[in-house]
Amino acid sequence: MAYEYDHDCPFEAFITNLGKYNEGELVGEWVKFPTTSEELQKVFERIGIGLKDDFGNPYEEWFISDYDCYVDEMYEKLGEYENLDELNYLASKLDELDDHDYKHFQAAMQISDYTGSIIDVINLIDNLDKYEIYPGVESNADLGHYYIEELGMVEIPDYPADYINYEAYGRDVVINEMGQFTDYGYVRDTQESFTEYYDGDRENIPDEYRVMDFMVSTEKERKTMNYETFKQEFAEDIKEKLYAEEKMAANKVIKTHIFNYAKTRQAYIAYRKSGYSKKFFEAHRDEITLHKAAKEAFSKLPDGKIPKVKKLNEEFAKLFSEKKAAYSEYKKIKKEMRAYQIAKQNQHHKHRCRERHLNARGLRFRQSITRVNSH
Repeated sequence: MAYEYDHDCPFEAFITNLGKYNEGELVGEWVKFPTTSEELQKVFERIGIGLKDDFGNPYEEWFISDYDCYVDEMYEKLGEYENLDELNYLASKLDELDDHDYKHFQAAMQISDYTGSIIDVINLIDNLDKYEIYPGVESNADLGHYYIEELGMVEIPDYPADYINYEAYGRDVVINEMGQFTDYGYVRDTQESFTEYYDGDRENIPDEYRVMDFMVSTEKERKTMNYETFKQEFAEDIKEKLYAEEKMAANKVIKTHIFNYAKTRQAYIAYRKSGYSKKFFEAHRDEITLHKAAKEAFSKLPDGKIPKVKKLNEEFAKLFSEKKAAYSEYKKIKKEMRAYQIAKQNQHHKHRCRERHLNARGLRFRQSITRVNSH
């Protein structure tokens, strides 16, 4: 995905050695996010984290002295002492969005109340369905026309369209829905609940997004968890979540086709009346192509008909509910598995300590016997 100014990452951070900075020396390095644990470990080595100062004390702390951010509305959310695992989690989730969902995210950033922190923004990415966006709808009049003519939200008698005040109707819609016109079209909050999938606990960041494990003293414990076995054992839970996501994506595609079909209908009718003129086609290539793509998509549906937007919205809400339920169960099981692995490791540690303690007692006993015998 290309971000602002054609950059290949959502943001870069200048990670700085705090000890050196306090000594009056700026030692740091720019890091593109998302990154990897291996790359970050090399950066820390190059900027001296872990090395000792003139008094033999190691440089252990760092901070972020600057950012280059290529995502709208994001720069002011980034702080000096952000958790690097969280930053990588956020950047990775942004990188995984396709172009359609990325624009959806940018629109949501302009209207959502959940943008106050990195944790909020991470959760916002998983709650984009809470915000509905209508691309190309940029004014009250556009919105009124779209709701009345394209979505059929109001039954209008057969009389000239000139008598319909689209702007007034659109203005009422904005007020009632508390919607907003953004750089990406009209956006409204569907009033669905905002689910906090990530609570700020590093343990709840999936392993593949963590980059600071090399700094964690419990790395050995983490390695005891056989993640591949976990994924295999709970494959059905993962499949259920992915199935809901696939169906939701298909639902979005059909709604986009409905929008394109309605927007290009008049152009296609004129094209047909022209006898499918090549000249007319070249002049309206984009509209006709969109219209044909929509018709082809509708023809592949079970009944071959254009579905109702209301029905699609109901189906989407049902799928979203299923996805949340599956994700909640998946998260719960994964947390239980991690707790089990930690308990197992602690039990092993206690056993080793007890074993060493008994061995030490046996050694002292043998030494005392030896001293007694020597006398």
